[in-house]
Amino acid sequence: MAKLYTARRDYPQAADWLTQGIDVCHAHAIHEVACPRLLSVRARVNGRMGNFADAGRDIPEALDLQKTFDGDASPAYAYILDDLLVVELSEHDDEHAVATADQSLAIYRSTRSGLILSILTTRFNRAQAMFELKRNDEALTELLEIEPHCAKLVPNGVARFGLLAYTARALDRAHRSDEARSSARGTGAGDEHYRGEAGRTR
Repeated sequence: MAKLYTARRDYPQAADWLTQGIDVCHAHAIHEVACPRLLSVRARVNGRMGNFADAGRDIPEALDLQKTFDGDASPAYAYILDDLLVVELSEHDDEHAVATADQSLAIYRSTRSGLILSILTTRFNRAQAMFELKRNDEALTELLEIEPHCAKLVPNGVARFGLLAYTARALDRAHRSDEARSSARGTGAGDEHYRGEAGRTR
């Protein structure tokens, strides 16, 4: 149910359902991998709503609990870090977001994780943080590298359209306007809807 409401962007309802699950974990001292994930996803949802104090309480508990299963170098631990990354992006804490993404990606690499979509999502979130930090060359390189993979995996997914939109902004910031317009068209926006980085406040 929480996933359903999150997909609808009805974050208050998602948080309510997640809280029900977390309360069951606490009340019955359940030691299952679902419990830290419920905590981290609630943190992500609270981050989306701007409830950063609540998110800040859930993430440490989720990380500590996840460690009790298989330490702090497993793909499951990286999963929790990815939720922390989303919270940091929501809070515009971009320096920490890049560091969190680096930690998560290092785990995925060391474990040779097959979670391809999760890795691509983490890389995209890392690129967003770098873009906001004005590290445009690094962000653009990352975006251009992951876009073809996303096109194969989720050609019509919402996440890919967000990726194309960020790529268009990074291309425009690099004064590659024709390529930026081409990327913007991939989101379904025509030239009349395209707004380049030059028109934004730097």
